[in-house]
Amino acid sequence: MECTSKEQTMAVAAYGAQKMDAQGYRFEKVGESSAYEVFAPGQAVPYLVESDPEIVAIMDGKNFCNCPFAKTNEEFGTCKHYTWLLTKLEEERQAAEDEQAWEDWNDMKEQAIAERVLREAMI
Repeated sequence: MECTSKEQTMAVAAYGAQKMDAQGYRFEKVGESSAYEVFAPGQAVPYLVESDPEIVAIMDGKNFCNCPFAKTNEEFGTCKHYTWLLTKLEEERQAAEDEQAWEDWNDMKEQAIAERVLREAMI
């Protein structure tokens, strides 16, 4: 599908990305790089998606994916794979932050309990 504006491209990409979870897409990081492979169910060859904001900035703000939609709409710089991947990476980042916050809270709670026990023992 060839789009005529960035807004149209983003809307099509967002719509496609919403369906990808239900369709069973998955992703894997490519070594130590900032690239990811995005696999469609039953697809042996993945799409390659670049996720590093610095690299994207060098490319005039255009994201990279080697899917046909991204190639056709290269001037607008997005596709469903990129949109979906960014959502997944943000979810992972948020989950890690939530887990760290929970661990920090537990550590503070345990420290407060230990201090209270110590104070009560001194009385």
